[in-house]
Amino acid sequence: MAKTNAKSVPTLAELMVSTEPAAAIAPLRFEEGQILLQELVAQVESGDIPLDQAVQSYELGSLLLKHLRALLNQAEERVRVLRLDGSEVSGGV
Repeated sequence: MAKTNAKSVPTLAELMVSTEPAAAIAPLRFEEGQILLQELVAQVESGDIPLDQAVQSYELGSLLLKHLRALLNQAEERVRVLRLDGSEVSGGV
């Protein structure tokens, strides 16, 4: 299991049985969430899981995607502010 700031990143299996998946997802960095989402998609696409687990996977995937979009929006906003400020970004960078 990967480590992030002395906190372990939950595995896909741990998220699937979590009673609070949104809380477990909230501290994930973008790259960590992206890896978990890729694993989840591969698992569902394999077709080797029962329907109820596929639905649960879809729900978890939706939470991961929402979290990743929020992180991406935050990063885009930071870049936008830096560009408007101009003092943080020198010409052409």
